[in-house]
Amino acid sequence: MKIPRLIAAAVALTGAAIIIRLTLPTYWQTHRFALRDPLKLVKAVEAYVQDQFGKGVALPESVPLSQLVAGGYLSTTDLRAFDGVDI
Repeated sequence: MKIPRLIAAAVALTGAAIIIRLTLPTYWQTHRFALRDPLKLVKAVEAYVQDQFGKGVALPESVPLSQLVAGGYLSTTDLRAFDGVDI
């Protein structure tokens, strides 16, 4: 019973990552954030999901950006565009 649940979670998260990857650049263009490489954020989320899935850990509904920094997926300089922004 765990395998189908993990597969369903992986498919859902992969779908969410694809949607984010397709919509995030458009969002940043309209909001004019000074983020140098928006796809770096998407790739960090994808790497986090793959690592958690590989460890067999249940994936949370959301992941704070600070957790991506703490895990080494992003650096604090990658997130400077978000200074003063509530996300």
